[in-house]
Amino acid sequence: MSPGYPLGYSNNLNCNYTFIFPGKSIQISFLYFDVEQNHKDCRFDNVTVLAQQYSWTTMMTELGSYCGNNIPPVIVQRNRIEIIFKTDRSLQKTGFLLQYEVE
Repeated sequence: MSPGYPLGYSNNLNCNYTFIFPGKSIQISFLYFDVEQNHKDCRFDNVTVLAQQYSWTTMMTELGSYCGNNIPPVIVQRNRIEIIFKTDRSLQKTGFLLQYEVE
């Protein structure tokens, strides 16, 4: 969950959540999502999801950057997922709640 959830997050956050399960499938589901929205590019507050798709490389691929209150799609990847939550200096929302499963 984001810092402060469900009461709201702070300004100027830079949070990194890392899920590492070599050789396993990781499923990330957002149960609640409310992050400040910018209609063009989510540049104010955002949640960015990165994945290491192959165990033989450290390269991370961006799967998406999300803001607003539409729940992002369920994400299923292998090996490693990173979620980066960044906020600006104004306008806070509730934040997000997620769950993960490993198979």
